[in-house]
Amino acid sequence: MRPVYKTLVMFAVLASLAPAPEPTAEELASYRHNLLQLQKNNPEGYARLWNEGLAFLALPAERQQQIRDIDHRLHEESSAKQARLANTLHAYAVWLEKLPEEAQKRIREAPSKEARLALIEEMRLDEWLATQPLALRERAGQLEGKARLKFIHEKRAEERQDLAKWQFAARFWRQLDEKIGLPTKLEDFDLPAESKSDSLAGFFRDYLSPRLPPQDRKRIETDLKNVSIQAYVRDYLYPMLSPLEKKRLEAAEGKWPDYPKTLVELADQHPPALPGKYGHKFLDLPKDIWNPMKIEKKVGKGGIDVPKTSLESWPDFGIAYSQFASRQQKVLPNELWVYNEKGLKREMVEFLSQRLLPKLTPEEKRQLYQTSQWPQYPELIKSLAEKYDLHPPWFTIPGPKQYWDRYRADAVVQDLPRLADKKLMDFLAGGDLDEKTREDWRRNFADPETRRRITELYFERNPQDLQRLLQNDQRKKGMLKRPVPE
Repeated sequence: MRPVYKTLVMFAVLASLAPAPEPTAEELASYRHNLLQLQKNNPEGYARLWNEGLAFLALPAERQQQIRDIDHRLHEESSAKQARLANTLHAYAVWLEKLPEEAQKRIREAPSKEARLALIEEMRLDEWLATQPLALRERAGQLEGKARLKFIHEKRAEERQDLAKWQFAARFWRQLDEKIGLPTKLEDFDLPAESKSDSLAGFFRDYLSPRLPPQDRKRIETDLKNVSIQAYVRDYLYPMLSPLEKKRLEAAEGKWPDYPKTLVELADQHPPALPGKYGHKFLDLPKDIWNPMKIEKKVGKGGIDVPKTSLESWPDFGIAYSQFASRQQKVLPNELWVYNEKGLKREMVEFLSQRLLPKLTPEEKRQLYQTSQWPQYPELIKSLAEKYDLHPPWFTIPGPKQYWDRYRADAVVQDLPRLADKKLMDFLAGGDLDEKTREDWRRNFADPETRRRITELYFERNPQDLQRLLQNDQRKKGMLKRPVPE
């Protein structure tokens, strides 16, 4: 592969070593530290980087500037787009390097960008077709033009779907290998740890507990004793679902991973704190609210002091009941109809104090402190978080987040920018980690919880990258003006 392509990938994908604009003295010190760690822990990677840097410096000045411009434009994008483009650049470079010199020359000498992309697509399709069964190759050979392209694209889409299923299954290799039961119905989530099943209790005992500090382990263990997924879905989630969503959940029952994936998807779409099209009426009230408050369908001592016309109407009942709870100074479970901070879970309280409030203007803080009604209070939090590109960790389903993240389509690291796969893998290779952790994280790289921990550690070691990417994301949202060069 010619140095120009290697260098392009090095500067676009490994941009943390040479970001734009010009790095500060603090950033340079951090990059030097990263290079020393890379040299110590991954000598081959360090040598490769060194050689590619020399190749870059050997390029004509005009070509060097073109690569710097590409790197600069890449760093102007949001973190999510940076990660996607960097992953694409790396995949393209690996593919291109393996081509014969003649094929590389055809790509380099293509007369235009459009012609180059068409040639690359044709070569990629031919490569893919050569790996397929004879019957599929013969079928493609019987077609021409657009019909042939359509047939190949459809078969490749099917292959990608199958690959996605395998990648998802990789999150559960241990359970599948040890023949641990996986949940296909509600009661499966509540089975005891001794049942040899991937219930919440089993996941906590076998996977999560050994990885937690003692204080978190004790807190989660205590919380799990009071958790019932069956009760939560019946009393909280189900009344918030539309008829179509209820049918989806019922149709998925008995199937893995369809049922847990559908369950967590619907739960995430319906946090009890936020109002939706559907909701509770009087007879839908959760049992853990009904019993302690001695609810009666009348006005009077011990009953619900709300207009009778609101009892069977949504969202009128939610509004009236939250006002009644406020007057009684009652905190409703699971952030249901939350009207002030006392009704929020620990994760949301920490989000407000550590992430949202520091970004608010004095007027926005005053507005938030003075709002004490539902649904105005959670809706205000939601709108302010969206303004500052934050993601409130609303309560959506009981149990450890790590358990449910495995079933989420694309579990993200809350409020942290996205990083390219190669950047994370390079960090693993060169970071100051013990060998056991390094191998464990590399082996479980597809696991969302593992990626979250790697990302958090990366930003802990590289705070200047976190600041830069957060500013880029905010700028792309139109919340920050571009800094004026000095």
